[in-house]
Amino acid sequence: MPPPGEKPSPEKQARMDRVMLRNSRTELSRLMLGWFAAAHPSLSVEFTYAGEAESPDGTAEVVDAKNADGFNARLFIDRETRLPLMVTYRGPQPRVVTAGGPIRLAAPPAAAGHGTAQQAPERREMTEEERKKARDEAEKQLEALGTQPQATVEFTLFFDDWREVGGIKFPHKLRRAMSGTTTEEWTIGKVKVNPKIDPKKFEG
Repeated sequence: MPPPGEKPSPEKQARMDRVMLRNSRTELSRLMLGWFAAAHPSLSVEFTYAGEAESPDGTAEVVDAKNADGFNARLFIDRETRLPLMVTYRGPQPRVVTAGGPIRLAAPPAAAGHGTAQQAPERREMTEEERKKARDEAEKQLEALGTQPQATVEFTLFFDDWREVGGIKFPHKLRRAMSGTTTEEWTIGKVKVNPKIDPKKFEG
């Protein structure tokens, strides 16, 4: 990854684009496992039966999804409803680089007189020196992260509130957890099956 603010070379940009495309297909496939019990065709995923999983809520059939390129996920299907319950997988723990941003808040001025109202803090742009310092700090952190092995953690995607739309059942509530802690929740308000899409929307 190039330092913040530096434009990557065409070769680096091409590699970054390939990685982003691969990551997008992997993420999409994890969602597809819970929606359709399938993965993106380009990943050539193979499915194997892994057994049963017992819980206080009932029994789930477990299916492993893998490919030769490192994709690995586990799908849990409710034995009674035959609907996906969740998808589990291990992935890199997110890393955060803290190096400041393009805008900072100046300290508010002292209140005048005996009034209780306070003036909103003034927003100001970072100076060129501050931006350079932030870029240097971010670059140092990125270099340090690059020399450390990235820890992997357990992720879980939960699929709930299944409703029938156009003769097909879709989950209308999704939740993602990392190491048992919820990080995202999605509520799907409306689903359209095979809607007409104008090809012009995909034109550059």
